[in-house]
Amino acid sequence: MKFRKIFIRGSIITVFFVFLVMPNVVSAETITFNETNFLISTTTTNNTPLTSDPASAPAIPDDSTFTLAPNATNTYFSNLQGKFERYNFVLPTGFSNLTFSFRTSVNDLFALYVNGTVVAIQTSSTQTNFEEPLPGFFMNSAGTATDTSGKLEYLLTSGMLPLFQSGANELTLFGRDTILFGGFGPTFGEIIYNTNEPPPPNGVPEPATMLLLGLGLVGMAGVRRFKK
Repeated sequence: MKFRKIFIRGSIITVFFVFLVMPNVVSAETITFNETNFLISTTTTNNTPLTSDPASAPAIPDDSTFTLAPNATNTYFSNLQGKFERYNFVLPTGFSNLTFSFRTSVNDLFALYVNGTVVAIQTSSTQTNFEEPLPGFFMNSAGTATDTSGKLEYLLTSGMLPLFQSGANELTLFGRDTILFGGFGPTFGEIIYNTNEPPPPNGVPEPATMLLLGLGLVGMAGVRRFKK
């Protein structure tokens, strides 16, 4: 009888420990997008100044104006005209280790906003802006951004990571012509992050869990032998 009580108490402790050693499931998720995933705003600007100072970037139009699927007409800029386009995406609660890469070709100037904050500006207008590497950058999981193209006049090198939030997020791209005509061109973006989710109720046990369960079975066999 005494042995049975010890065994029962040990089994309870074993089961409790099993739940403790079951780790959260960590997986990497990737969001990729290009110029076809944006929506164009019906709001336009005319001869809006844009310099390397982020304060010079124009105010973003109301969310309700981003209604136009991109086509050859609405991605085109007439003389000195400026336009906005928007990409929406969602991040889960508890995301971590987020990295962000972005590059684009805009004829002629552009400013990129993450959730309303300007993070990159290109104001030069040269032929090399339409050649790889396209104007753009990479932000690592520590939040440090690097101009991987050498073609940006402004980049938020630190402080970009906190701009990303759980739930809905917005990337807004402003582009503007400087002479005759221009337009939005090829765009490439990638967001990689980790999710940290509790294990499913019927999750696959880790090796340590299997070992503990095996010990429990051995103990049960010992009890049966002891009773005999």
